[in-house]
Amino acid sequence: MKKKNLFISLMIILFFVASGIPTHGDAVYKGSRRRTTNGIISVQVTPKRLKLLAWESEDFTTIIKVKGSTSTAVLWKIEGGSGNENGTIVVNDPNSVTYKAPKTVVEKRKVTLVATSVANTSKKGKAVIELTPSIIPDITPGSEVDNTITISNFSFKPANLGVTPGTVITITNEDTVNHSVTSESKKDDFKKGSVNGISFDTGTFILTPQSITISNDAPVGTVIPYFCTVHRGNMVTPTGYITIILQ
Repeated sequence: MKKKNLFISLMIILFFVASGIPTHGDAVYKGSRRRTTNGIISVQVTPKRLKLLAWESEDFTTIIKVKGSTSTAVLWKIEGGSGNENGTIVVNDPNSVTYKAPKTVVEKRKVTLVATSVANTSKKGKAVIELTPSIIPDITPGSEVDNTITISNFSFKPANLGVTPGTVITITNEDTVNHSVTSESKKDDFKKGSVNGISFDTGTFILTPQSITISNDAPVGTVIPYFCTVHRGNMVTPTGYITIILQ
């Protein structure tokens, strides 16, 4: 009888083991396996915080953490103002934009650049942009000065030359030291750069006038700051401007 009971007990244990049902000596942990669905984990925008003057621009990109195979595309928008008062954005690709500050900034204020995941709209990244007033000199039409920029007494004259697309600009140097007229992407950045794809650099020179040509497809309204690569911030007017105007 004992042998029969022992045999029955062994058969019961083997049944539970084979079926995966835990015996009284096994611990049961409900939900012990984490179920992680594929998708967007987080969205970040870089740079995360930035200061810009009126008319300045900056590229922003996203850093996206994702699990599995999921679209990393985002939708961009600006919060903090109305219309073009808060600046504009140009989408370079699904994860990169160029932000351009508004033409006029009356007082210091902040706007927020937001990137929202297309795959999961609850995942967003943000960048805070502090806009600072910038006084750009009044435009002197190129027709009034023969489309010429003159460097004299360490100053650029006129301070802001207005020219139409396709214009050839003559640069003269009346000082006795080398100067250059070199575009920069931001005022007082003092390194070679471009604005809306427009760039130029005369190289250093003294006596022989130099020239630069504005491309025929230069966007009207574009303001390109420029500087001297020799003296940088030591010029009387460290920054000059060229503004693209209508015919």
